[in-house]
Amino acid sequence: MKKTGIMILVINTGSTSTKLAVFKDREKLVEQSLEHSMEELSQYKSIIDQVSMRKEAVVAFIEKSGLKISDFDVIASRGGSFAVVEGGGYVIDAAILELAGAARPGFRVSPSWLAALISGRLSVELGIPAYFYDAVRTDEMCDLARYSGISLVERRPGGHPLNCKEVGRRSAEKLGKKFEDCSFIICHLGGGISTEMHYKGRIIDCIGYPEGAFTPERAGVIPTDDMIELCFSGKHSREELEKYLRGSGGLVDYLGTNSTIEVAERIATGDKKAEEVYRAMAYQIAKGIGALAATVQGDVDRILLTGGIANSVLFTEWITEYVKFIAPVEIYAGTFEMEALAHGILRIYLGEEIAKTY
Repeated sequence: MKKTGIMILVINTGSTSTKLAVFKDREKLVEQSLEHSMEELSQYKSIIDQVSMRKEAVVAFIEKSGLKISDFDVIASRGGSFAVVEGGGYVIDAAILELAGAARPGFRVSPSWLAALISGRLSVELGIPAYFYDAVRTDEMCDLARYSGISLVERRPGGHPLNCKEVGRRSAEKLGKKFEDCSFIICHLGGGISTEMHYKGRIIDCIGYPEGAFTPERAGVIPTDDMIELCFSGKHSREELEKYLRGSGGLVDYLGTNSTIEVAERIATGDKKAEEVYRAMAYQIAKGIGALAATVQGDVDRILLTGGIANSVLFTEWITEYVKFIAPVEIYAGTFEMEALAHGILRIYLGEEIAKTY
């Protein structure tokens, strides 16, 4: 008989927030996002220096929730970009803590690293296991997908593996199949947009930043000849052009807003320019879906649309119009990161999955 009543603490850190949740088995008991003011964060020279402060905030949250820190059986942590790994769960051990605690060439220190550091400290103090799951830098790409066209540059994954794999598991359950036996194209539609080919449980190819469709504030793929001309025209600084790529491109550049809600409202009042730009974004996403379908010769069970923009019925209907000939389309609006972490670590705790070590 499987053990039940497993108490799971979920920790997911962002630049100005610490998202926390408590699960009992698969049931979410409480969830809250602790917001950290810029005044509070400015006291620390680096992101890593925030660990103790954020850990104290975690403990305080638990106490305010009427729980005790000793109530938990296991800790589920967001996996930061400190390591390039395959998907799945990894033990937060001394090796991971050393990786997450030090900046290294080629790795930009991210707030997501803090989750593992907090979880590791609590794991030692409480004598319970801690794991991260489907890390930011999940890399399962097939060899052919890594070629860019020039030997100086290798294509790298750039998606949303945590949320997308959770959505894939939900669709597989509806089909009465295992996730590892399915073939899904999954699009995460948010401030960042990625389209991933999930084949037999692995993300064998992905179209994400800086490739693919433009997004609310990112440019997406740009004709390289024209971009080179802009770079060497002397009219634009490096910082200005980088901002177009990530921050002031996409809807921001075309329409002056990164709010898809505002864009939809403008379309409803007859704004033809807003409608054309918004539809162009859907068109580019659909092209990416078609490209990934070709990588598995059309063997696609479902196309899944998730993320915040998936709440836009207008937008998802446009995408569906273009791609429904490939496979049925399902909508999973919003994000499910906290559930993904809790469910993944529960499978490990119950022995349904094997935890890996880095």
